[in-house]
Amino acid sequence: MSTDYPFDHEDFNAMLARSPELFPDCYTGWGPINFMPPEGLLTVEDALLSRGYPRDAVIAITGGNFRRVAAQVWQ
Repeated sequence: MSTDYPFDHEDFNAMLARSPELFPDCYTGWGPINFMPPEGLLTVEDALLSRGYPRDAVIAITGGNFRRVAAQVWQ
């Protein structure tokens, strides 16, 4: 998971298609990248908990401080 978000993700995917040699296979090997907008990160915790991840692991995965700030900013 990353907090990088290209707001013009179609342009980013077009750039990947035009210049695949600039990126490792992990960017291009699976097809177009589907980006989650920042406000979507707030639902990741619930999804992980519903799949049985322990709360401490979920907090570590989602970045506790980042999530706290995101919850305050993206209401």
